[in-house]
Amino acid sequence: MSVGGGGADFLVISPPVTTPSEPPSGAFLLAGALKARGFSAPLLDLSLEFFDRLFAGMSGANNISSSLACLRNSREGFTPSRHRTASGVLHSALVRSRCDLGGWKPTLMDLAPPCDPHSPLEMLALSRSGGNPFEPLWSYAMDVIASVQPHRILVSVSYLSQLAAAIDLCVYLEGRGVRPEVGGSLPNSLRTTGTGAGLLERAFPSVAYGDGSCLVGEEPGTMLSRVVYPDMQGDTDWISPHPVIPFTLSTGCWWNRCLFCPDRDTPWSASGAESLGMFLDSIPRFAGRRPVLHLLDSAVPPAALRRALPVLKSSGAAFFCFARPGRELLESCPPGELADSGCLLLQLGAESASAGLLGRYGKGFGPDEWEMVTREVASGGIRTYLYLLFGLPGETGADRSLTVERIASLGDSVDFLNLSIFNLPRNCELASRADEFGMELPPRSGRGADGRIALYSEFTEGGVAPRREARLFLAGEAAGEPAFRSAALRTPRWFRAAHPAMMRSPSRVPVMKA
Repeated sequence: MSVGGGGADFLVISPPVTTPSEPPSGAFLLAGALKARGFSAPLLDLSLEFFDRLFAGMSGANNISSSLACLRNSREGFTPSRHRTASGVLHSALVRSRCDLGGWKPTLMDLAPPCDPHSPLEMLALSRSGGNPFEPLWSYAMDVIASVQPHRILVSVSYLSQLAAAIDLCVYLEGRGVRPEVGGSLPNSLRTTGTGAGLLERAFPSVAYGDGSCLVGEEPGTMLSRVVYPDMQGDTDWISPHPVIPFTLSTGCWWNRCLFCPDRDTPWSASGAESLGMFLDSIPRFAGRRPVLHLLDSAVPPAALRRALPVLKSSGAAFFCFARPGRELLESCPPGELADSGCLLLQLGAESASAGLLGRYGKGFGPDEWEMVTREVASGGIRTYLYLLFGLPGETGADRSLTVERIASLGDSVDFLNLSIFNLPRNCELASRADEFGMELPPRSGRGADGRIALYSEFTEGGVAPRREARLFLAGEAAGEPAFRSAALRTPRWFRAAHPAMMRSPSRVPVMKA
């Protein structure tokens, strides 16, 4: 089968699984950037169809339908308990579905194949052997292709959770005479900061790197300077009471000094307020539903956010983003102005209450500073989502206890907690200085020589695995501290990127405007 003729310039496809509460950001921004340059480039999010088809054929349809309705229709926001129940019903239904999927294991955030999830060539062999459970979904994608008649098909792969299905999709399309082109942040990350990009080149018919600028003949790194809301294919709505819309004010990181950042060599640039204004003007109207922008910046630049506030306020949209909890945030963007401009939630990268660890790894703020920022943000009516990082090299039991104690002292200034265990990027300054930091790394093999892709490296410190120590701490001492445990329990297990911004709280700004 050939594609092209008088149809669209491109069709951007995002394979399962991405979290179905919002559009897949990489595919969304690529399709929007192409449209902003005059190309027709509709977006097909196959995760939505994947989950819709799974849920439709399951037993317990009434419970599933009522849970989906809760997660899609709670315009005034969720309560943590109601959200936990509804998403738990969906997760349990997915667990039950596994016996019908030939060993594939879906969750609301992942799709694990019945083979090594880090081995693209094993996934390719599995796809070529047949019997995978996706043929009805891929047949639907072929119907869309036949309708859209794109000249080029772009498959966007951002996460490991998409890799196995993406390989299966490409095998299916090639078997029907359609040759897709694969790109996205997963291939880019493997090429620049991980290992095994060459394995993807053997598993896919074609792999392109970069931000998509090569598609339109522009300089690398310029695609996100102009983005509009893309055209959408498919009839299924995302599982969210308000449309969550990805956008970014900058690329790279304005701070760019953390020793374990894998993207230190990525150039930083910020878009102007006019770029945001163009994007906001392109967003369709959603009757009775306030758009919520998910600002994707690695850390939103305070100056860029300052410039964006008047535009955001006049648009009526809400937003949430990740920010460094330093004084410069409050100096540029007082919490009252943030809330008045539509800010529902700030994800704050506090990481640790150990001043020594924060200084050692170049964070540029201390625990007193991030505590002050957290209190001020919460007092301004904005939800706080603190990101904590355990298992750093050099972390002691006392360091971990200090972090739990600091969270407990903040009380209701903390709405949600992201509890992460440190992963060492294979290629970062800290990895290159491992000996200096007392870390033992396994011998480095050639790029993908073991047939597996990898973004991170195992490490030990004095023969001890800090990641294991951190896990034991979180399951033991940390879980026994009441205030810490309460904040962790309020945090959704599923849909935890976007839905916390829509949790109902009497002391935080409402999701819907009065």
